[in-house]
Amino acid sequence: MAIRRLMPWLAGVTAVLICSAMPAWAAPTTVAQAFSPASINAGAVSTLTITLSNPNAGAATLTTALLENLPAGLTVAATPNVTTTCSATAVATAGGTLLTLPVGAVIPAANGTVAGSCRVSVDVTATVAANYASLLDVNALQTTAGNSVAAASATLNVVPAIVAGTVTPVTLSGAFSPASINAGAVSTLTLTLSNPNTTAATLSAALLDSLPAGLQIAATPGAVSTCGATLPVAAAGGSTLTLPAGAVIPAGSGTVAGVCTLAVNVTAAAAGNFTNTLAANALQTSNNSNTAATSTTLTVVPAVVAASVAPTLSTAFTPATINAGGVSTLTLTLSNANATAATLTAALVDTLPAGLTIAAAPAATTTCTGSTLTATAGTSVVSLGAGAVIPAAGVCTIAVNVTSSVVGTVTNTVTASTLVTNVGTSTTSVSTTLTVLTPVITQNTPIPTVPEWGMLILVGLMALFGVRMQARAKTRK
Repeated sequence: MAIRRLMPWLAGVTAVLICSAMPAWAAPTTVAQAFSPASINAGAVSTLTITLSNPNAGAATLTTALLENLPAGLTVAATPNVTTTCSATAVATAGGTLLTLPVGAVIPAANGTVAGSCRVSVDVTATVAANYASLLDVNALQTTAGNSVAAASATLNVVPAIVAGTVTPVTLSGAFSPASINAGAVSTLTLTLSNPNTTAATLSAALLDSLPAGLQIAATPGAVSTCGATLPVAAAGGSTLTLPAGAVIPAGSGTVAGVCTLAVNVTAAAAGNFTNTLAANALQTSNNSNTAATSTTLTVVPAVVAASVAPTLSTAFTPATINAGGVSTLTLTLSNANATAATLTAALVDTLPAGLTIAAAPAATTTCTGSTLTATAGTSVVSLGAGAVIPAAGVCTIAVNVTSSVVGTVTNTVTASTLVTNVGTSTTSVSTTLTVLTPVITQNTPIPTVPEWGMLILVGLMALFGVRMQARAKTRK
């Protein structure tokens, strides 16, 4: 009975421990791989590159070694040239079939909306002509941010050396560069057509590559071909790449096959693994057709969505003190700290306090584009309509003249949630105060004046004074 009573408590503790041990990252890491070049002659060397991506705000550390087991017939080249940018030491032995990235390797954190990534690469070779498919299974990449949830594959096309006097079938291979992109980004799909014969191979039928569902030609297709003068066809937003009949794969020289390429920019809006496959006989030429199918995979990782920062609002009166009946300019400043513009989804309304009104000459202006500012003389409402835009990482302003005939202080307050945009809503109330003073009335002191009759008496007295002074002067003589 005691154990039964403890069961709910134990279950709760277990749940807490499990939850506390879970990583805080929201998206799993991903892995992709590619060969470069994607087609080589038997005995030549290609570089296999594995790209590890991390769409999270924190770095991801490998909790288990990443092991790449090469397919049968493909081996590490005599000079492995093993390199990595994953803060670790990768291992591969010449002639072996295993590439190892050890525990503790680190995939950098995302930078803004760009996933963090690192790479490990090794040179490989094969002596027998064939298509070699390298595969990393689901959960091959295990990190502190979670495990890879999709497999990753890449195919190396190894063509035979030219044998004089024989006609050897042409070959076909494909590769994406880069092999891993963010959703909405662009990768270049390159098809390599190889001709291990001493005579040129002319396409007797169009080569048609139908992209997998969810993958499409980019807005700027950039379709190019080195297979003669015949131009490729690829429409933006479409899902097919065509190299028309008549295109030419050049002849080989010595023991080296002749090659030409067909390339187009592609994109995908959603995350996932997109495998492009071309079947046997897809490439039909005057030197026979390709006898083996070929496929290559593009890994698309979720775009990192940066957290939006709510816009802010501030206000000020200029000047902050006026006489009753005077005018001050009220300015509202809207600020947006995000990397993208913020658009008002509701009107911004500032209702002035009692005693404060819009001046007879409002002179209402705004630098917030996209909508209309309303401020009517004698009223108490300033309104900026929905659709107004605050620039990315910038500010815009609203300004209007206001007045008050009431002596004292008036405080204009814009409450929280007044500024509503597509990136968030202001969370803080803001206030500013205008001081209204009693006008100073100056008393004018009148200047004393003398009437005309007074002036006549004054003149007469001055004349009499002058006569008497002259008389005195004569008497003294």
